Amino acid sequence: MPAITHVDQSARVQTVSPEDNPLFAALLEEFHRRTGCPILLNTSFNMRGEPIVCNSVDAMMCFVRSNIDVLVLEDFILERAGIPPLWHLEAEKPPEQQGEAVGHLVYAML
Repeated sequence: MPAITHVDQSARVQTVSPEDNPLFAALLEEFHRRTGCPILLNTSFNMRGEPIVCNSVDAMMCFVRSNIDVLVLEDFILERAGIPPLWHLEAEKPPEQQGEAVGHLVYAML
């Protein structure tokens, strides 16, 4: 599987059991059911030139600045079409000027 094989021909395969992580195991099973592929590729979450995403604020700002269609953050699913205008303004700020907490940028999703 070329997509998961490093240039040195190695791969760091990880397995998930329903007993250890039922939500992630269910995600893998549903992805397999829909696509026929039983594997998800894990990669670093950051934009070129930026540090790795470390918290929910980093994840949301990276999502806003990227071309990602959907962000799953804990129990929430965020779609590109639903990004509030304030998030775009916050994402344009340099990282040192961005808030460290989510604060007023969080919207309840029911």
